[in-house]
Amino acid sequence: MKFLSAFCIILLTLARHIIADSESFGLLSIRSGSNLQYASVYVNEGKLYVGSGSELSAVVTDAGKLKFNNDSSTFAVVGSDGTVIEGSEADASDKFSIRNGHLIFNNIDGFYAIPEGASYLFSTQNAENAVGIAIRATAPNGQTVPDFSPPGVNSSSSFSSGTGTPASATSTVAQSETTSVTAVSQTSDGQIIAIQTENSAPRAVVGLGASIAAAAAALLL
Repeated sequence: MKFLSAFCIILLTLARHIIADSESFGLLSIRSGSNLQYASVYVNEGKLYVGSGSELSAVVTDAGKLKFNNDSSTFAVVGSDGTVIEGSEADASDKFSIRNGHLIFNNIDGFYAIPEGASYLFSTQNAENAVGIAIRATAPNGQTVPDFSPPGVNSSSSFSSGTGTPASATSTVAQSETTSVTAVSQTSDGQIIAIQTENSAPRAVVGLGASIAAAAAALLL
């Protein structure tokens, strides 16, 4: 019994070392054929926008929260209308992940840019005249960061299902050497309908799992 307890403690310790935040990345808008192609997600007076402002960088924490790499270390807070603001960790939304080089929220690969004067609000929900976009999680070297699914967050993603009427677009994003080209196709209503890619992140996870299994086997000998 004591041996079993010690064995469980070792496994939990190994798991804690494996689970950490994602790599740091910039939030880059993808919407071919529009002025939002390769636009940045930025903060202005506490609200998140899509446009030509200074690009935010962030990490997805092991709690599924989007933490901004700024002086205040603020977090993304998704409002009831889908718009996103800066806030504290206590108020932060916790359904973020990274899959196929894209930022995911609530298992949906797709966001919206909602016109507000000459700017575009960054949102997780559709609205009148909204433009459907994807958010590429871009590393400092220009490649995409590895997939990251926090514990308790479903690693599979569906596609955006808004009912607005953004212009039709198809975009192709160059991936890293360990990632194939990602194709994002959108219908006339801005829905993202096809994303095909593969990368080495799942294999890396398998490798980590194998390490735990090896350690467990050694203890049983």
